[in-house]
Amino acid sequence: MDRRIVLNTVKNMRDLGGIAMKDSRMIIRPGMLYRSAFLYQASPADLAEMRDELHIRKVVDLRTDQEVAKMPDEGADGIVYTHRPLLNESMMGITHEIRLESENRSVMLPDMQDMYRQIVTDKTAQRNLGRAVSEIMTHDYDQGGVVWHCTEGKDRCGITSAVVLMTLGADRDTVMRDYLITNETNAAKAEGYYRYILSKGEEERIAAFVRDAFLAKEEYLNAALDAIFAAFGNMEEYAEAALGIQEKVLQRFRETVLTKADPS
Repeated sequence: MDRRIVLNTVKNMRDLGGIAMKDSRMIIRPGMLYRSAFLYQASPADLAEMRDELHIRKVVDLRTDQEVAKMPDEGADGIVYTHRPLLNESMMGITHEIRLESENRSVMLPDMQDMYRQIVTDKTAQRNLGRAVSEIMTHDYDQGGVVWHCTEGKDRCGITSAVVLMTLGADRDTVMRDYLITNETNAAKAEGYYRYILSKGEEERIAAFVRDAFLAKEEYLNAALDAIFAAFGNMEEYAEAALGIQEKVLQRFRETVLTKADPS
């Protein structure tokens, strides 16, 4: 089942509807939970489709204050915008310095596994992740669905999706399969950056490092999930103890967005 939603100006969007829980008896209702890349320069037509066809009523933006200031989401009547940054610029300082000799400058790129671990273990990031997840779980779904996003719809969005899916009851393999769908959108872009940097005479290792920053890779998400399970044992305990999600909130969320799978 292809859950991807192809829009002209909003990338990497998909509906989590249809994803099955561990026992295969329950699935997520379509039209409730969406993930995507940012809505910067989203066209009026795409925003109208999100509102009128996909019935999205809330946007949860996971980007930093600086990212939002530089590339603000486009808005639409009837869609509530909420900003819940998972990181700030100072926390994104876990980086490798890459020297681009062809341009006589250095760029800083994140150590992806360390960044993923920091998002789920840093106290400030946990607080912000808890706020983002709470926005998703306490939304009034009688009004319509929720979409959450970062920039590429991969890292912060991927971790948020993993928390939401696993607290609903999805297993780790299911979460990983959803996470890796991003590569169906980003692979061409990543390869383009790789070839561009090689064309400038840079080393292959530099080109590969830049390429991999645009891809969803199992070791990235596993770094976050391993850190959670090592400290808390399971996602439900993490959600309650680290993110402040009350059991009654989680239970009501499950009752709202899950439905019985068609046995046929």
